[in-house]
Amino acid sequence: MSATVLDETREQLDREMRDVLIRLSLVSQMPAHAYGAGGGHPSSCEPTGNSRPTYERLRSDYEHATSNAERQRVLDRAKAELAPGKHAISQSIEALSLDEIIIEDGEGYDAEQVAQRFGLAVPHVRRIRQRAGRRPDNGTNPDSERLPREQRRSEAHRMRAKGMTQRQISRILGVSQALVAGDLKAQP
Repeated sequence: MSATVLDETREQLDREMRDVLIRLSLVSQMPAHAYGAGGGHPSSCEPTGNSRPTYERLRSDYEHATSNAERQRVLDRAKAELAPGKHAISQSIEALSLDEIIIEDGEGYDAEQVAQRFGLAVPHVRRIRQRAGRRPDNGTNPDSERLPREQRRSEAHRMRAKGMTQRQISRILGVSQALVAGDLKAQP
């Protein structure tokens, strides 16, 4: 095989693996509330060995593969992890594109955190957000600051269900943390 064919094959495998790893990370950590490797606590650290999530082990195996045949075997193992029935929510994730995942699960997080989480370049994350009419820095909707009370409450409950803190929600909605606390106590 020529070098260009091998390069094209490698690029295709890389794209497929990135997509599968993103889906696996979402399946294993829904909602995506821990964008940092250690979950955000200063004393936490990245898990090692068998305690590492499956998608992390597969990512490592893929990165250490020395041929396209080895990469394909790791990709096949990763796809098997996403098999229907293996994870209850995998079917809902299948329907989402990478852009939709970044828009929905990345809302309220810095572009750098989202890029690191999904293995993308920061400018790419910002472009995806801009195309969707979101703020490039944190992915929030610029119109959300002028939401009516009932809609704001509904949004606050939705974000809380994603695992966001009151402080993050207040920053996204452009209101005080006390107002968010009251919204979360009220029915959506």
